[in-house]
Amino acid sequence: DEAEMDGLSPQAAQNIRDFYDQRGPLYDTDALLEAAYEAYQAREGEPFPVPGRVSAGAAKLGTLLVWLCLALLLAALCLDILDGKVNLGWAVGMAVGGFLCLRIYPGMDAELRRRQQWAAGGAVVLAAMVLLVPRLTPDGLTAPLYPDRPLAEARLLEGEDNWCVRHPDEASLLVSCSRWEEGAEDGSAWLEGRCWNIRSDFLADRVAAEYLEELGPENQAPLPGYDQVWTAPEALYYANGNTADLWLLRRGSVIIRLETTPELLEEQDLDDILTQLEGGA
Repeated sequence: DEAEMDGLSPQAAQNIRDFYDQRGPLYDTDALLEAAYEAYQAREGEPFPVPGRVSAGAAKLGTLLVWLCLALLLAALCLDILDGKVNLGWAVGMAVGGFLCLRIYPGMDAELRRRQQWAAGGAVVLAAMVLLVPRLTPDGLTAPLYPDRPLAEARLLEGEDNWCVRHPDEASLLVSCSRWEEGAEDGSAWLEGRCWNIRSDFLADRVAAEYLEELGPENQAPLPGYDQVWTAPEALYYANGNTADLWLLRRGSVIIRLETTPELLEEQDLDDILTQLEGGA
């Protein structure tokens, strides 16, 4: 308020008034920082402290890290655009919002208006890329960048009367995950599976450790006759009163978690799954 601005110069006080009266949330921070400097001088009676060499070096390092993060963010955004994973409505909304701000805040200075125009124009370009790039580039262009998807097309339940629903895969540069459900038409058999392929041993160990914890302390020993295969019979309970077996299989960086109807998987089924994993891992 006015009482808090008594110690400022007229120009600094006017800059702060502009923040509330004209510029709104789009106010350029340079003028506000200038007002803060003048307020410090008025209060302390001395110039604003100048950073030393260490502080200046830390600031340069921080700036470099910010630019590095922005470059990584831009690269990730480009990958998402190529894969068609960026929401077109979000990009269009950013463009519309940018141009609306130019209309709602006509009092912004020339420098801030120029920045806002660049931002709005960039949002238009982004929306055009989201719309056109996935349609103009061949399918699977970025697939070599992601980990393979073992069991991506496999079906663990055989028979013409069985159904299979595959959910959209999720993938990053380090991790891919496939999720699917299978079952018998008569409801006698059902399973849900998740298959992870993780390029980092540390992350793979973390995922496996969390799934092992889910099995319970009494089921930490591997299944007799198998290496890195665990099961917890009827470990899951559903609201309808049904139960399910929980399975965990690991081969290297590939991890599979299965929920199945009790006693669904037999030794031959496990051998078939492990054979597929060892062939695709």
